[in-house]
Amino acid sequence: MFTWLRTVLVTLCLQGGFWNGPAFGDDPPFDKAKALAALKTSKDALYLQRTAIKLIETNDPAAISQVVDFLHDPDFLGRLEPKDDPESCDRQRIQQVLKAIGRLGTPAAEGLLLKLAQAKVFKEDSLRMLYLIGATAELKKPSKETIALLNAQVAANEGKILTFVVFIFLHQAQPETLAEVERHFLSPEVSRGAKESWITCMLLRRHNLAILQLWERLLKSDKVDAELRNRLVQGLFDFQEKWFGPQRTSPLPLAPDRKDAPSDVLRELRKLADLSLKLDIPAETKAIVEKSRKEIDDILAKRGKK
Repeated sequence: MFTWLRTVLVTLCLQGGFWNGPAFGDDPPFDKAKALAALKTSKDALYLQRTAIKLIETNDPAAISQVVDFLHDPDFLGRLEPKDDPESCDRQRIQQVLKAIGRLGTPAAEGLLLKLAQAKVFKEDSLRMLYLIGATAELKKPSKETIALLNAQVAANEGKILTFVVFIFLHQAQPETLAEVERHFLSPEVSRGAKESWITCMLLRRHNLAILQLWERLLKSDKVDAELRNRLVQGLFDFQEKWFGPQRTSPLPLAPDRKDAPSDVLRELRKLADLSLKLDIPAETKAIVEKSRKEIDDILAKRGKK
């Protein structure tokens, strides 16, 4: 049931977001009235997907609201996801429509996703609900209601989608979502393997100040054992292919280049290097930190910064 999550997690963690779907090219002027009428009767699943997305991308609140009304309708969903459509087994079409709503990034769009989350056709279909959750990754500043929805779904799925939700929180990188990452990371009920995968996702964003501040809080926490603290330090200053798993099928992502980091990020990394060197970590990890700290000093010196 959750095998599709592998692709979603790789896309979100390694590429920094969800795929935006195919472009439609230079189409003739779009007639919203005809498009909405077509959604009522068309049985062409691909046409329904593309038309719904184009209506959403008009940014017309009335048109978007009508599309959301269709997403409540079992008849429309049956035409969008026909059983004989090879895309239907993984719900690719509704996934793209939901992401289009999320990409609007407005409080109104967030409200529509929350409204859909209460609909029977979503609450009774776990895969459809998971795609809706994925669409919230597009929201730059999710509300407490959206955060509560994601945590509620983690509980409803007995923790099976926790890493999926944590990757969304890291992608959004807001104080409220990173507080949730911290809470889950410090929970003794979460496996070490899960936490190590989160660190791997974090290292691809280690030039984000908010995420570096989360790193500092985790390094200082007395709820993190020595082994996991060492892994946190490694995630800050090292990069190992094995962290991305033996069954990885996507290209190995590139570690953020310190030469491209803003000076304020480098200063924060330097502060974390000093903190790390005071911790009880293996000698080989300390050597990596010391080398990294020197590189940071050299880069700042070349910029005429301290």
